Amino acid sequence: MAMSKWIPESDPMILRRVGKTSEEASELVKVCARITIQGMDGVDPASGVANREALEKEISDVMAQCEVCIDTLGLDRGAIRSRGLDKIDQMMEWEAMFAS
Repeated sequence: MAMSKWIPESDPMILRRVGKTSEEASELVKVCARITIQGMDGVDPASGVANREALEKEISDVMAQCEVCIDTLGLDRGAIRSRGLDKIDQMMEWEAMFAS
């Protein structure tokens, strides 16, 4: 395995974009974990917000941050879309394995 030197990112704009995106992604992970434990119809005991509502909010937050990253960082929207479509096909195939 080849070694590589890590140079931390120093561009403030990039740090803001990826920092905010990772914050939103971690909030989505938190809601997903709560649903795993409490169920989709559960409620966050601290906020009183239904898990389904929290999931919708956090998915929208992550999607918005991803859109901003794509535009601000000049990412290849076509490559991202293509990868996303491939991933959807994979998930449909995976879900089909559970059909009775």
